[in-house]
Amino acid sequence: MDYSYFQNFYCTLEIDGHKLIPKNIIICTIREWIFDILPRIEISLFDDGYLTEVFPIKDNSVLSISFGVNPDDSNIKFADFDIVDKVIDNTQSNKSQIVSLTGILKTNNCFFPIKTKSYKNQTSIQVLEKIGKEIGLKVNKNPNIYTTDLMTWLQIGCNDFEFIKHILKRSYIQDDILFAYADINSNFNLNSFISSINSLSKTARYNVQNFNEYVFKDDIERNTIWYKSFNTVNYTNSFNRNFGYGIRGSYYDFDKKNNIELSKNLFPLSENSYNEHPNETVKNDQFPIYTKNIFKDYYKAISQNKYLKGFFNYSVLLDINAITDVKLFDKVDLIIESLMTTERDEVNSGEYIVGGIIHSFGASTLYRKQISLHRNGYNTPKLL
Repeated sequence: MDYSYFQNFYCTLEIDGHKLIPKNIIICTIREWIFDILPRIEISLFDDGYLTEVFPIKDNSVLSISFGVNPDDSNIKFADFDIVDKVIDNTQSNKSQIVSLTGILKTNNCFFPIKTKSYKNQTSIQVLEKIGKEIGLKVNKNPNIYTTDLMTWLQIGCNDFEFIKHILKRSYIQDDILFAYADINSNFNLNSFISSINSLSKTARYNVQNFNEYVFKDDIERNTIWYKSFNTVNYTNSFNRNFGYGIRGSYYDFDKKNNIELSKNLFPLSENSYNEHPNETVKNDQFPIYTKNIFKDYYKAISQNKYLKGFFNYSVLLDINAITDVKLFDKVDLIIESLMTTERDEVNSGEYIVGGIIHSFGASTLYRKQISLHRNGYNTPKLL
């Protein structure tokens, strides 16, 4: 029997091939995040002993889920998750219990075994492509990005997940940064900061009526991100004071050439913040480690990549129409209505990058979708 029609959202749910009733879901949250590498699910549901006495959850159990607004949703998501954590809250008075599970997108041995191996004379992108295929994901590489970090990459005493993070800290694109992350569709995306900034924008507009629509009338409505509420989180203040306004870092360079100034245009999506001050990285000939294995800009890459991640400290979280198709690293032109005039809020409106997507639904909620938008700050006020 198909139980997926018996709740106020569409969902099918299985653990190890055993079907569960989606109506028993108390809350389910699925997060896609560009820094997390793999999407994560957190789900709590009522259980009468089915998951502990009839088909108990094992160490290698897999949770399979599909979800959407309704059965006719053209953008229904489906994913498998390896269950990595289980908490059972017993409520014996009414012969039921609450089972809370945490899962990570299913892969082939991404966290085990521990490996010691080398990738000889390859770039970071080439290594990441190989790892992505080995762990069972579909590699989706932006054709416009190339890294200049040819060397022998050493995976020493770590799993593939740890090695991916190791590579991303050291990969090098001049005045840019490489990202590698999986999405809910099991795509392993290889993308870069600048290539996303240079892409076409989707428009996000406030409209409660369109936010609640289940079917859009035309392409304009379908391609617009309709939202009903938002909140802003700004982590850039201390970062700017101590790191962003005229950064001065150091790295080792074998050639001992002059200092290199980072481009002032690395953060083009807002008028304030880093753009106002020169940013300099200083070559340092006192670094104690010397090896011919690493590529020329190895230490510069570490410094530059850390700096460029500061772009994502400023964020706006939007509640959007759940049938909207939006992807990680989409560029969005956000239009926020002014509280003081009939025009748009010029300080906080503008272009952002999608850094995270949150899907949630449960017993007392509809299917809800949120996106986390990021840029390096706000615009100069025009009302003064």
